Amino acid sequence: MDPYSSGATSTNTSRAPYISGSTLVCSSGSAFTVSSLPSLYDSVKWIVDTCLNIISGQGASSCTIASTGNGSSSVNATLYNINGDSISLPQKTVWAGKPLFDSISGPSPPYIYKGCTGQPYTFWANPARDPDSQSSYQWMVVPPYFDYYFQYQNYDWATIVFNDPYDYYQVLARATNACGATNWAFTTGEYEYIAIMDCYYFSMYPNPASDYLTITLNVPDTDKDIEIPSDLRIQIIDNAGIICYSVNKSGDSFTIPLNNLKDGNYIVSITFGNNIENLPLIIKH
Repeated sequence: MDPYSSGATSTNTSRAPYISGSTLVCSSGSAFTVSSLPSLYDSVKWIVDTCLNIISGQGASSCTIASTGNGSSSVNATLYNINGDSISLPQKTVWAGKPLFDSISGPSPPYIYKGCTGQPYTFWANPARDPDSQSSYQWMVVPPYFDYYFQYQNYDWATIVFNDPYDYYQVLARATNACGATNWAFTTGEYEYIAIMDCYYFSMYPNPASDYLTITLNVPDTDKDIEIPSDLRIQIIDNAGIICYSVNKSGDSFTIPLNNLKDGNYIVSITFGNNIENLPLIIKH
């Protein structure tokens, strides 16, 4: 057998040719090389996808490629020998430039009727993080001197608990990789500034949870005269939108078993009257 038409009468177990190089390409450029180049194949045609540009080395076994935009892209190479025979190599997927990130959505749960102290609110970066972008995220709340804390920070989403009543907050974030940082994005529109007050809210513990989950209705002193919800419908929903658990409850504290639910991220949806509270839950046995 002579797969490369080289005239060779023997072979070895060396690796088939492939494209080596970085999986992240910045505007400063990165080197790419055909590794395990077969003998007599001395010409390489490099082809790049959108957001990339070949700076130098076209025709050679090594070239330099730079980003011209931001996003997922690919590097391709075709080998040629003196007889005009060609070999197309598997493409190499790369990320070009800075991460893609331009806005924040949320919060969840939405402010159907309030924004409450002690209540967790979750915000998402848009578009969602692409693992190929190799990005990290920085979240910030302004003004920074108010009382709040991050309950969770997981790349492109963050859950924040606000503790100062009668104050306004704004949530900002940016994404960074080795090519640089995006501009700061912030909550806009209806939720650009977040008003927080003392009011009743639901809390859950433990979270992450394993065998059980306790849900408690918390009522601050300032809200003692309000009508407290009595009939509650509790649903646990997985990432695919499937309802994994559903029950009707009453009272201000109750426990839900989790033994039959798999590890993962869920939403605990609490419905009472025309209102819905959606709380993020992590199950880890």
